[in-house]
Amino acid sequence: MTIRLNQYTADTSTLIKAGNYTLEKIFKDGYDYQKAGIMLFDIAPDHRQQLCLFQAEKYDNNARKRMKLLDHINGKYGKQTLRFASESKKRWYMHQNHLSPAYTTRWEDLLIVK
Repeated sequence: MTIRLNQYTADTSTLIKAGNYTLEKIFKDGYDYQKAGIMLFDIAPDHRQQLCLFQAEKYDNNARKRMKLLDHINGKYGKQTLRFASESKKRWYMHQNHLSPAYTTRWEDLLIVK
């Protein structure tokens, strides 16, 4: 499912709300869910964003300060020192049992022709 935010944001709480909204829309009872992925499109630097003419800016200075403080504390005291309540305490790691060789990015994976 694809959703489009009506304003740009770098606020994690806004992205979590969007993810939860999407999950509620696609959830079907009786299926075993293990994980989900999120893809972000139209990423642009903060100074290149165009504001909405008819709505107040949601990612305002307070949101910027909050995210900057969160990043600063996590940078100083370690990742996940502060996190959102909706985040799991358990760290998720990707399974790489069937990982494809990285021919274009790792020397040891290059094919040798004899």
